Amino acid sequence: TDPTDAAIVLTIVALAQSLGLSVVAEGVETEPQREFLASHGCGAYQGYLHSRPLPLQQFEALNLSGGGRGADNGGTDQRNPAGHSTDHQPPKSENPPRQR
Repeated sequence: TDPTDAAIVLTIVALAQSLGLSVVAEGVETEPQREFLASHGCGAYQGYLHSRPLPLQQFEALNLSGGGRGADNGGTDQRNPAGHSTDHQPPKSENPPRQR
């Protein structure tokens, strides 16, 4: 991992955690990248490590069947394929919006 990239990731994760926000890392392609993120408090990611982008129907079938990389993770991290669809609504945040 590039030291500059690692510093940026650590800063973003720390900032999100200090604000009580969840972080989803994008573009995770290798197991060492996933391990680095997990070891620094970011267990949710999407990217080619788990799956190539998929049409919604294939994405749902993969998730419902427990297929794809990381299916046996015991629920400890939130692995999501990088599939996108305008018909799919993203999950609601675990943290309510902050009042300003």
